[in-house]
Amino acid sequence: MKPLLPNVLTQRWRGRPEEDNSELEAQPPAKVLLPGTTGSLTRRTLIKLAVRIAGVIVVSTTISYFHMISSFKSQTLGQLEKYVEERVERENTIFALAEANQAVLKTELLKRLAELGDQDPKTEFDRLFARSPDGAIRNRPEIFDGTREAGVYIDKRVQLNADIRQRVLTFYQLANMYGAAWHHQLQNTYFTLPENIMVLYWPQVPTWAADATSDLSMPDQEYYWAANPKHNPAQETVWTGLYYDIVGKTWLVTCATPVSRNGKPIVTLGQDITLDELLNRTIHDRLPGAYNMIVRSDGRLIAHPQRTAEIQAKKGEFDIQQSGDRHLKQIFQKIQTLRSGQVIIDNAQHDEYLAVAKIKGPDWYFVTVYPKSILAQPAFQTARIILLLGFLSLLLEILVLFFVLRQQIAKPLTSFMQATELVAAGDFNMQLDESRRDELGHLGRLFNSMAEQVHSREQSLEQAREKLRRNNEELEQRVLERTTELSQVITQLEDEITERREVESALRDSETQLKEQALQLQQALQDLQSTQAQLIQTEKMSGLGQLVAGVAHEINNPVNFIYGNLTYIDRYAQDLLDLVQLYQQHTSQKIPAIEAQIEAIELPFLVEDLPKLLASMKVGAERIRQIVLSLRNFSRLDEAEMKPVDIHEGIDSTLLILQNRLKVQPHRPEIAVVKEYGELPLVECYAGQLNQVFMNILCNAIDALEEDYEQRSPTDPTITPSITIRTTAKKGTVLIDIGDNGPGMSETVKHQLFNPFFTTKKVGEGTGLGLAISYQIVVEKHHGQLRCLSTSSQGTHFLIEIPLVHKPIANQSAAEKPAIASLTE
Repeated sequence: MKPLLPNVLTQRWRGRPEEDNSELEAQPPAKVLLPGTTGSLTRRTLIKLAVRIAGVIVVSTTISYFHMISSFKSQTLGQLEKYVEERVERENTIFALAEANQAVLKTELLKRLAELGDQDPKTEFDRLFARSPDGAIRNRPEIFDGTREAGVYIDKRVQLNADIRQRVLTFYQLANMYGAAWHHQLQNTYFTLPENIMVLYWPQVPTWAADATSDLSMPDQEYYWAANPKHNPAQETVWTGLYYDIVGKTWLVTCATPVSRNGKPIVTLGQDITLDELLNRTIHDRLPGAYNMIVRSDGRLIAHPQRTAEIQAKKGEFDIQQSGDRHLKQIFQKIQTLRSGQVIIDNAQHDEYLAVAKIKGPDWYFVTVYPKSILAQPAFQTARIILLLGFLSLLLEILVLFFVLRQQIAKPLTSFMQATELVAAGDFNMQLDESRRDELGHLGRLFNSMAEQVHSREQSLEQAREKLRRNNEELEQRVLERTTELSQVITQLEDEITERREVESALRDSETQLKEQALQLQQALQDLQSTQAQLIQTEKMSGLGQLVAGVAHEINNPVNFIYGNLTYIDRYAQDLLDLVQLYQQHTSQKIPAIEAQIEAIELPFLVEDLPKLLASMKVGAERIRQIVLSLRNFSRLDEAEMKPVDIHEGIDSTLLILQNRLKVQPHRPEIAVVKEYGELPLVECYAGQLNQVFMNILCNAIDALEEDYEQRSPTDPTITPSITIRTTAKKGTVLIDIGDNGPGMSETVKHQLFNPFFTTKKVGEGTGLGLAISYQIVVEKHHGQLRCLSTSSQGTHFLIEIPLVHKPIANQSAAEKPAIASLTE
């Protein structure tokens, strides 16, 4: 009953003081009705128990199922591994026997040939063999019995000699001896010679030699070439692939052993093994639900229960990789990844196990494919029985529990619910049975005690209600007064906040104006500094241009005088030398004084060296003239206005001025200049200003290459520093590309490259105006483009693009004309 107090208090506080609470005082105590017995506790308990027990049964059955699966799997895989190994051991016998036979035959063959030496058994050879009408040599038919003797076939193109007759006769004798002894185990025994000769013991086909056509080429057959040095470098015993013999109407495989003497192949031993029984055993002798197959290591299929017809149709050349059967391909891939000692492979994609063992000799794989579903069947049957027995046990347990719960729990709880309903209705004159000594008896005692305490509290509660009503009325009056005071205070605060926001807004507007004025002052200061530096550079270059023009004029006149007189001096000197030579030729008498003077002045050396000195003086004077011309071309004081000029001439003049910086320096090699000039027409431009752009870019390139060499370590690879200049004309514009193979620049530097006063050089080495002014000259003065392409560690390229024909800007003020940057920027 205690929760009633806060509920009443909450209702009064939520604000309806005008309501009359007399009805609350008149209300009787609340009547709490317990829910009706709409469901059975016994039934719900039984259902919950049944669900839990059923869950335990299902879980235990599932665990048992997987445990049995694991046990069956371990047991079955062990049996499967043993089965495959025993099968392979059985099939290995015939192949091992063939290899052992040929090892014995090879030893005996070499022994007999060694004993014969250089003998020529021509008489015995001619007695046994003769040339047939088709030109081939075969057994004499009048004395040959193919069921007891070896047949011999010698190609008609073979030139008989002692060695061939000796080998054929020896192989013939060995075939008769060993072929008859081994015939009950192996089909045949034969010898194939490189000269296209065959000695064959095969009683089942006695007319093989007689039936062989004269165009038969045995070296082209696999039973021969499989063992030759090209296909068998180790010269060991090898096995051919599966093939179908049309004459014998049986599937065969050949064991071939090459034999050499003195490093030269002399014969290949061969024995055929019938595979019909092996194939039948492989297909039909299998585990229940599984199937067997045989695969060669090169991917050719030997035996398969569903592929027999295709194997026969392809004459034993059924290639798994070319078949298009994904299942077979995956099985072969799994076999290829087989580890040493591994037998069982889990082919999860096709839900099966592969038991793989290798048949020694022919290098085949015997594979048993065992579906995993076979493992699950017995485990599933056992689990189903366990599950059925579990549910029968569950049914019996539920019946027993039903009777127990009904007597021991359901009836006492019904009495308890009836007593609860009486108490809820206000009837406290009742008592529950307290005689039981279990939890229900204890519950009855507690219920009786609770009913007494509830009755006592109901009486106390009636007294408290009256007191609470009076307190509520006083509290409502106090709340109303306090609310009025708070409303007044809130109104004052709102007025103060409004005034404060207006002041803050005015302050923000003032701050914004101050920031804008500061930015304008800063920009004006920066523009003033830039203009001042540009004016200084302009005056410098103006003075430099006047100095260069004066020097060029003062030097050019004397140089022209010297250069012009050198021609006459050269001619006069040559005349004098010719006169001395003519005098020497026509004067036979030698005058001692003249001879002494000739020796004193070293006349022969003088005659040889004087023309060289004059030529050297002429070259020097020409060099001075070229330098003066380059200085005048660079300054272009007489070409301050726009006029057509040769761009190449301006570039060459700039390079000539920078020639001293391009030469070898103590800290770096000479900088190579690569000129890739295109065919350019005359370009309308401000020649002097454009030359200054070339000067700035080339100086920056030289600085970058020098800085790169200064930072290199002795272990870095040597790279020849170079500057490449390309010029091209296209679509009314000329493009000048000046690039170097220096260190390049980062994206951050590249983005600020054309900003005034930005420089990466040390303090005092640059003003930061060279490229900014160059940009102004190209873009604003010539209406062109100046771009920089650079990647760190991969060099830098500056692209200058200007129109061939310039359109001047009207009313351009002097302040707008671009300045010229420093020569050493």
